[in-house]
Amino acid sequence: MGKQKAKRRQRNRTLSFLLGAMILLLLIGLIVALGVPVSSDSLVAAKPTRRAISPRDGICDPTTMQIMIDTYAEAEIPLIFTCSEDIELLTGLNIRGDVTIIGQPESENASLVTIDGKQYAERLFYLEKDASLTLISLHITNSRRFGIYLTPGSILTTDHVTISDIASDAESGYPIYNEGGSVIMNSSRIRTYGVAMVNFGDVWFSDDMFNQIGGCIASDPTSTVTAFFYICEIP
Repeated sequence: MGKQKAKRRQRNRTLSFLLGAMILLLLIGLIVALGVPVSSDSLVAAKPTRRAISPRDGICDPTTMQIMIDTYAEAEIPLIFTCSEDIELLTGLNIRGDVTIIGQPESENASLVTIDGKQYAERLFYLEKDASLTLISLHITNSRRFGIYLTPGSILTTDHVTISDIASDAESGYPIYNEGGSVIMNSSRIRTYGVAMVNFGDVWFSDDMFNQIGGCIASDPTSTVTAFFYICEIP
C-alpha cells in the first residue's frame, strides 16, 4: 500500500513539472507572437566594440598599411609603423589621424629604407585635413607628380629624411606641396634643381640641410618660413 502511494506522488510531481514546462513554453510563444519590444539597452550592449589591429614591425605592406591607417583614424589612436625593408608605393597612402613611419638610420652598413613610387604613383603621401604624418630615417622617391601633399590643417614632420626624383617629367609637380598645413623638417634634404616646395602654410627647418643641390621654396608672401634657403615665386 505504501509503495503505491509513493508511486502516485512521484507521478503527480512529474505531471506537475511537465504542466509547468508546457505553460512556460506557451508564454514564450505568446510573447514572440505579440512582438514584445526588446530593451534598447540590451541592443546597445549586444553591439560589437571596435578593436584596433596591432601593427607588425619589419615588413610594411602598402595595402595593409592603408587599412590600418583608416582603422586607427576611426578609433582616434596614433599609429606607428617600423619598417626594415623598402616599400613599393604604387598608389600612394592617404594619411588620416596620427601616423608615424620609421625606417632605419643611415650608416656604413645600411642605407635608409626607401619608399618608392616607381614613377607610377601620382603622389606618395596625401595628408587629409588635420592629419599628422611623421617620417623618420626614410628615402622618399619616384612619384609622377608629388612626393607629399598637405591639405589645410595637416602637419608633416621629418627627421633624417631624403626626398629625391619627384615629378621629373611633370611641369606641375613638386617634392612637397603645402596647401595650408605645417611642415617641420629636421636634418632632412630635398634633392632637386627646381622648385623643392610650394608653400601656402608654415615651414620650419632646424638646420641648413634642406637642399644640397639647388632649387628653392616657392612660398606665399603671407606664409611663415623659417629656414636658410632661397625663396622663389610661386609658379
